[in-house]
Amino acid sequence: MGDYKVCPTGIEGLLNEPVTAKELGLKLQSVLNHDVILASPDENQIIESVGIITGGANSDWALAQKAGLDAYITGGISEHDWHESQENGIHMFAGGHYTTEIFGILALMRKTQMHCHIECVFIDSDNPA
Repeated sequence: MGDYKVCPTGIEGLLNEPVTAKELGLKLQSVLNHDVILASPDENQIIESVGIITGGANSDWALAQKAGLDAYITGGISEHDWHESQENGIHMFAGGHYTTEIFGILALMRKTQMHCHIECVFIDSDNPA
């Protein structure tokens, strides 16, 4: 979906069951165990398709819009992206830079342990960002 310094980033797909923007925000809050900011033109609209780029890809909501997606999930959000995503009809969810990136690090740790037989330790942080 995205491109960072000539490297592809993110994913896009369809939800198994369509949900409202509000419902997706609550589900994300539960999964991430972190507050989620929702910038939505209408939190009762149904979401079927989603793009995700973890971390600080807040301006890439425009890529989700260009791809014809209903929603975009990332870590951070800026003031202008909060307004612009809504004005352009995209439901944008910001779940925290750190918390949205943990999944990738934990997956990499498991693969490293499995394939390289190296003991790995994940040191969690209370980083609120």
